[in-house]
Amino acid sequence: MSNKKIIYLTRHAQGEHNVLPHQPTGNSNVKDPNLTQIGRSQCLNLRDTFPHHSSIEIILSSPLRRTIQTTLTSFAPTLKREEVPVLLVPMAQEISNKPCDVGTDPAKLLEEIEALVEGCGLEREFEKGRIDFGMVHEGWNSKEGIYEATLSAVTKRAATLRNWLFQRPEKTIVLVTHGAFLHHLTEDWTGLVPPKGTKWHTTEFRTFTFDESSTKEDAHLIRIDEDGKRIMPETTVMPLGAHAHDITGVEDLPN
Repeated sequence: MSNKKIIYLTRHAQGEHNVLPHQPTGNSNVKDPNLTQIGRSQCLNLRDTFPHHSSIEIILSSPLRRTIQTTLTSFAPTLKREEVPVLLVPMAQEISNKPCDVGTDPAKLLEEIEALVEGCGLEREFEKGRIDFGMVHEGWNSKEGIYEATLSAVTKRAATLRNWLFQRPEKTIVLVTHGAFLHHLTEDWTGLVPPKGTKWHTTEFRTFTFDESSTKEDAHLIRIDEDGKRIMPETTVMPLGAHAHDITGVEDLPN
């Protein structure tokens, strides 16, 4: 491939809003939820099984609490290397405007960062200043404009993020984001059967690069295996009714 950039796309661990044994439908009304204990255990498993800690140059994360916690816990071995920064990227937030997918105001989130770092398995001397809030602007959690909960806005945001990733100087990147948004970002709808929101498991990571036709104005991701061979998606067509309960502009499934 002409472009050797490798991106490890990762879904966050189980949050308080996700399906739980005692609450089978989940709870989307939890505002910007934290991880559950199960979620923290999932992060520890990813931490211990992720084979690329030594090669990562930067970690990108959606600025929601559950993705920050997943990032700091799962990639603690990566972050022991002081040269590896964490950059919070609002474009990687989840698609809906339900309370669980609406982030925290920048000032409050900055105040909370010590509590979010606590218990993530990082060394005491981990510098919280390595978490870069530069892109977390006022209004990032407004669900307006490019962050709007509409199909057109989500599609545009996913394309904008792909183009931005294509232009990053780093060659090995981790991006921790959300299950529904990952389908829009990768343009891979394999296995998704609405009304289920995602086919990605919590703390699942997959390896991607850019296809050879990608440019800074029009970049597209392709999934690859450990040998760098392309894994073809079963479908790149968004299924009828996909995310109809999360965003507008989607044709719902017939009754």
